[in-house]
Amino acid sequence: NLLQRFGESHASDNGVIVVGAPHYQYEPGNANSSVGRVYVYDSITDTDPAVLEPPQANRLPYMNFGSRVDISGATIVVGALGGARAYVYVEPSDGWADTSTPTAALISPHFDLNEGFGLQAAVDGDTIAVAARAGIAVFTTDDDWATNTASALKHDLGNGSILTGYRGIDIDGDAIVVGSLLGDYRPATGRSGTVTVFTKPAGGWADDVDDDDAGGVRLSPPEPDADARVSNWGRGVAINGDTVAVGDPILVNFVDAAEQPDYKGRVAVFTKPAGGWAATNEPDAVLTPPDGNPGHGFFGGFVDFSPDGGEIAAGNHYNQPGDWLGAVHVFTKPPGGWAGSSESEQYAGPVRNGRFGWAMSVDKTTGAVLASLRQEKTGDTTAAIGTGECESTTVGSGDAAVEIQEHCLRYMPVYLIDR
Repeated sequence: NLLQRFGESHASDNGVIVVGAPHYQYEPGNANSSVGRVYVYDSITDTDPAVLEPPQANRLPYMNFGSRVDISGATIVVGALGGARAYVYVEPSDGWADTSTPTAALISPHFDLNEGFGLQAAVDGDTIAVAARAGIAVFTTDDDWATNTASALKHDLGNGSILTGYRGIDIDGDAIVVGSLLGDYRPATGRSGTVTVFTKPAGGWADDVDDDDAGGVRLSPPEPDADARVSNWGRGVAINGDTVAVGDPILVNFVDAAEQPDYKGRVAVFTKPAGGWAATNEPDAVLTPPDGNPGHGFFGGFVDFSPDGGEIAAGNHYNQPGDWLGAVHVFTKPPGGWAGSSESEQYAGPVRNGRFGWAMSVDKTTGAVLASLRQEKTGDTTAAIGTGECESTTVGSGDAAVEIQEHCLRYMPVYLIDR
């Protein structure tokens, strides 16, 4: 099923790779269209992955099961953007196997979080964070998800509403970072985005949905130069220990009188102060694509850390206009800590129009870097990757006419970068 958007999300831990296919069974008009599924590979060479699916009773058209996935040890969490749930699967004693029976189904613990619940999900040990449009829910367990305790936390959104980004939530230990690419929207400049860091209170996670006292602290973008007019701050976020990385992939500068935009993108790196996380717009470092890398890059749509925090990987899937090879950049922490900008290794995409780095993740144990291509082509499955245009249908007429793309084969094979 080449329409399933295989590879739109993925995560790995200790060599086990989890890949979401949120549009599995895509078929307009079909009641089961885009239910989605998730594949679990024991290794990059596994040719017979286990298949995870939602329970039959919960399946809905366009529920997009697998829109986001994460893994920590033997626990997998799956977001279902259109299903208002997140699902937890714990590895059986005899290994991963096909199943439609999750260990737990997580639902919103507060009505303020109902809309968009399951948009993003992340897991670390016995804690899972699930994003909605107005906040996040934190779930904890002490019995391998046979039971759980839930708390609702509200975002500090500023002027705007939340729409978490490509990888808009991450968790490490007692801290959660979440990005909202439409938070604090400023129409005059087109800039938007908020990033909030939540820290577990001494007494444990607890509800914090008071409209007058939104929880967490804000990490705000450093002010760009005066010509920068568009920003998607927080479209990708990651946390490792005391360090947070924030992607701002649609940083747009208008570079000449003809108003030709130059899309560059950046990744800001923040280190927790001695007194704990505090609101700031002064990152320790700002990472950018290396010199000579053309604009139109979408750099920072996905960001992730190596297990020891010594490297930051960032996707850059729209680089090199005309070729759209895409790339993944891996930055190494300088000996004195993150400061200024850092040297990076660049791994270019393998095929023209492949947009390598469309999705990207780093194995939580081994540090292996994985990245997806985003391939689009017509129904001719023998055509070269990236050739042809998606077929389209025009609905309506005149000013009300809308062109809808159909029959566009989109699949995103996941590559392990050999470093």
